[in-house]
Amino acid sequence: MYKAKRVERGTYNYRGFTIQCVGYHHPEHRVCWEGIEESTGEGIARGYTKRDVMWEIDYILDRHGKE
Repeated sequence: MYKAKRVERGTYNYRGFTIQCVGYHHPEHRVCWEGIEESTGEGIARGYTKRDVMWEIDYILDRHGKE
């Protein structure tokens, strides 16, 4: 089981990715999160909770066999 390490408010490191709170999505009254690959700066995972983004990152890494 992997854990996200808090860097600062709204920013976490998780398995080589940065998870950031990108803001409030007013039409749905929810906070949005994005997983950004640290090596390329590309956003690859999005969700309404940090847990959703972590799940997507796990799915991508496990599917492609990366660690």
